[in-house]
Amino acid sequence: MLAQLHRPDSAVARNARDAWRGDRRGVIVVIIAVFLVGVVACVALSVDLSYARLARSELRNAADSAALAASGVLRDTRSVDQARSAAVQYAQYNRAAGSPVQLDPNVDVVFGQRVYNSGTQKWDFVPGQEPYDSVRVQARRTVGSPGGPVGLFFGHALGRSSIETAGSAVATYLPRDIALVIDLSGSMLYDSTLYRENGTTINNQAIWQALGSRTFGTMTNWSNLQSISSGTSTSNVISQLGLTNLPYPYPGGSWSEFVSYVKGSDAKLPSSYRHKYGLKTWTDYTLQKRSFKTSTPSLSGTPEQPVTALKQAVTIMLDYLETLDTEEWVSLSTFDTDSRVELHLTSNLDTVNSSMLDKQAGHYLRETNIGGGILRGRQTLTTESARTGAKKMMIVFSDGVATEPGSDSEARQYAIDQATLAAEEDIVIHTISFSSLSDPGLMAEIAAIGRGVHFHVQSDSVAEYTQQLQEVILNVSSIRPLALTK
Repeated sequence: MLAQLHRPDSAVARNARDAWRGDRRGVIVVIIAVFLVGVVACVALSVDLSYARLARSELRNAADSAALAASGVLRDTRSVDQARSAAVQYAQYNRAAGSPVQLDPNVDVVFGQRVYNSGTQKWDFVPGQEPYDSVRVQARRTVGSPGGPVGLFFGHALGRSSIETAGSAVATYLPRDIALVIDLSGSMLYDSTLYRENGTTINNQAIWQALGSRTFGTMTNWSNLQSISSGTSTSNVISQLGLTNLPYPYPGGSWSEFVSYVKGSDAKLPSSYRHKYGLKTWTDYTLQKRSFKTSTPSLSGTPEQPVTALKQAVTIMLDYLETLDTEEWVSLSTFDTDSRVELHLTSNLDTVNSSMLDKQAGHYLRETNIGGGILRGRQTLTTESARTGAKKMMIVFSDGVATEPGSDSEARQYAIDQATLAAEEDIVIHTISFSSLSDPGLMAEIAAIGRGVHFHVQSDSVAEYTQQLQEVILNVSSIRPLALTK
């Protein structure tokens, strides 16, 4: 009997073991059920939270889009009402939680001014401060917002049917440090010379009149030219013109050099004017041989072309920048055979304009070193005078015919190399080619390297390219970069 009780496979042992197993299975089922409820709750919560995060990301994108659109309209029109409308419109192009994003224009769109924080090296937004240059947009899905809170999929089971979320952005049009890089080579007066008489309507008589309509010896009438035999000596030509005892009127040049120019084989004087002496050929000599400021300083006040069209365009540009009231600083660099910085970055745009108006074609030297000009412009944008946080922009004006340094091909490559260095320093380069003898190819390549825009003023008419140049410079001036600052 005892042996039977102790057998492991006895009926009593089996019944006890089966009861224990049954109890264990019941506990496991309860544990699994509780676990599954927890897993389902976590999955539901995770889905709802992911959906809310997605909605918040979508609202941020909508705020970015609306802020950039509103600041762009504000930049172009200065109209707060139009900017508000643009913010609302562009927000609706975006969807959040399956619905177009709706803004309350009077609450969600705020205008103000960006202020650079040197401590954080970021822009701070000051709401309500004028003149407005920034827009803050808040795209909300909250109680009381036009779109209401974001509905949840499983939140009802957890006692919450919706969640509030929002995204915001601040967009501004950045202040610019602008480097003007100006071609002052000899070609910047060609459209006033006899060299271009058959190609465009030259204004050499207007140059003479601007110099005071001066007469010398027997040269008393603009239309009269005296033909003197090629074999006549220079001294005899001077005598026949009544110039022997008459001092040359400007600090540079001489009557001997004038006679040599008309007698000689200089390609700049058309052959039809060889050995013909008069006010017309004297004016041409002055432009072609004595254009320097040290030689004929009065030329800066004459309408020599195309440099006068350029000076007028720069004046219009500076006047336009003044009206913007947006902290635009400008530097001035010039180039010819060499290059130089005329003025480092300054907020005094009148100073820049006065310096430009005082310049003349061939002011210093005669050749064209475009690369040198870009180098000088780059220096003004990267030295201590350049402002942290300001967008760097260079505008290069030239006919695009590079001749220095070295050969023409070397001069071209040097310009490309300098443009590449500027682009590496995040300087945007816009180029404007003009004059009746322009070659826009190099200028277009420089703009492409500098991630800018190239404008070519194509015309042989001085009046036409003067107008076009003014339109182009205003177009370039309006290219004001927008940025999200928050």
